[in-house]
Amino acid sequence: NTEKAQVCFSKALQQYISDYQENPDDFTSYRIGQMYLKAQGTKQDISQSINWFEKSVDDGNTYAAYQLGKIYYSGQDIQQDLQKSEQYFKISVDDNPYACYYLGNIALETSRIQNAIDHFEKAADKNISHAWYRLGQIYSDEKYDMLNTEKAQVCFSKALQQYISDYQENPDNFTSYRIGQMYLNAQGTKQDISQSINWFEKSATQGNPDAAYQLGYIYKTDKSGFKNDVLSNKYFSSALSAYQAEFAKNSSNDTLAMRIGTFYHYGLGVERDIDKAIDWYKKSAELGNQKARQKMDEVQNDRQISSMAIATTACHLGRMINTESMAAFKNRYVSDSKLLRKEKIKKIYAGHSVNDNEQNYDY
Repeated sequence: NTEKAQVCFSKALQQYISDYQENPDDFTSYRIGQMYLKAQGTKQDISQSINWFEKSVDDGNTYAAYQLGKIYYSGQDIQQDLQKSEQYFKISVDDNPYACYYLGNIALETSRIQNAIDHFEKAADKNISHAWYRLGQIYSDEKYDMLNTEKAQVCFSKALQQYISDYQENPDNFTSYRIGQMYLNAQGTKQDISQSINWFEKSATQGNPDAAYQLGYIYKTDKSGFKNDVLSNKYFSSALSAYQAEFAKNSSNDTLAMRIGTFYHYGLGVERDIDKAIDWYKKSAELGNQKARQKMDEVQNDRQISSMAIATTACHLGRMINTESMAAFKNRYVSDSKLLRKEKIKKIYAGHSVNDNEQNYDY
């Protein structure tokens, strides 16, 4: 009974505030900060949450410092501040291995690679699966200048086993999604599409639209060995509905707008609609997504090429009816298709992003 729960939380919040005024202590201020953060008995209020967590930190509560670190790291309803985030995570690092993991993330984002590795290794020693995964990423990506594929696979393997263990203890849609990805991408294991499908299905059942998208992609392509158009459309349609609902709640998400455009661009789980694709790409571009601008050019080129093909077909149909045999028409159409291909190649050399591969659904 969520309504009754909120009434109880509201009374608890007022009593906690009264208790703190009479006798300030770090736990009460921490609890009040949590309630403002989680909208328990009140609307979510990040500024109030920060205020109470700061009181708690001043009284020595390291868990409040960890929460402040997360708030400033995520930039939820406030401007992201990695410097403040790092400051608070350092306060909590001795009591919370996840703080060590976040310090690794901050170091990685600020190009302090060795510092990131040191923090991730400490977190990994405390069985933080994400830390093992980050180490695998660092050693497998040339941009970090630490390339070591053998070491990367060892780290990915430990991450995979830890994720599976984490899921068995506490099933959640992100962990099952990550495991599915690792089997799909052969991270810490050989590629195993059937295992990938199994874990993506768990994740999709738990409401993860990214898992539904991945299942749609697997069933769409011939190369997976599991091609099934019915299942592909089912999962793509499910993912699209979830993404649209999510965008309705957060219309400033440029990546999500571009992703939705992709569904209409390629006809994934929905009838192909170039105009809708352009509309969504335009929304994404207006929100600052540069890749969406490239996709707009690509879809415009696709439409031009389709129009050329239709015009050529219509022209030849007219000629065929008046003067030519069906065999002659077919020969001419093949010739024109080659010309269209040459025209498209010219566009690519001119800098346009034109994609002929119907199986390339990534965005």
